[in-house]
Amino acid sequence: MAEEERLEELKPYELIYSLAYMRAQEAGLLGDIELSPSEIGTLGAMSSDIHETLLKKEKKEITSEEARQEVNSAIKTTIGVFISNLYDKVTEPIAQKIKERIPVISVVVDSVRTFVKEKVIKKGVEVVEQAYNWVKNKIKALFS
Repeated sequence: MAEEERLEELKPYELIYSLAYMRAQEAGLLGDIELSPSEIGTLGAMSSDIHETLLKKEKKEITSEEARQEVNSAIKTTIGVFISNLYDKVTEPIAQKIKERIPVISVVVDSVRTFVKEKVIKKGVEVVEQAYNWVKNKIKALFS
């Protein structure tokens, strides 16, 4: 049931972009980066969102500023997903060991992980955004 709902949510270009990332990885165009199917899907969804935004901008359905905000939002969401996945990969094994050794605090461990995860994602997105803005400003300064 959940898979059928997710398939209904797919945007037309998500599959195309996901396949493009998969083929790029297979062809070695992404260098040493190994993307999981989930990460490829996330990048495909982001690319689809940006594509739709650019189409709306081209049709003059939205302003340049609205387009910029939508693209930034798609990128931030994608960064948040990657940070979330990384957080889970790092903390899940640790949480499991703690829960196996002290089963009575399993609920507390899960609650703490969830609470901290929200903070880590928020801060991680902020740090990446600051780094991106710093690089962008340095490049602008080079060409001005």
